[in-house]
Amino acid sequence: MALLENGELYGWGSSSYGEGGFGEFVDSPVPRKVNFNLNQKYYQEYLNELPENANPKPKILQISCGGHHSLILTDKGLFTCGYASHGQLGLKTTTNQADPQFVYSLSNK
Repeated sequence: MALLENGELYGWGSSSYGEGGFGEFVDSPVPRKVNFNLNQKYYQEYLNELPENANPKPKILQISCGGHHSLILTDKGLFTCGYASHGQLGLKTTTNQADPQFVYSLSNK
């Protein structure tokens, strides 16, 4: 993954578990833009706790990539994607994720 100066995030390479974050469980030899689905249930619950004039779009602060998963720290909280067979994405599920998912359990920490 690479975070550009303009705030866009791109993933490429191995993504058979979704760790590339670009929405598909396929490898990519070229960078593909990572988009955030802001209609996720838990992200919407988090947004309901913010003031009405708050910008819903997360600003990426830092990224970290592991062997089969990726973490994206934003000003709104943590998003994860990739391999989840042991719950390592923090999403209360063992389903692999190809799109960044909001980790609601850390939103009030």
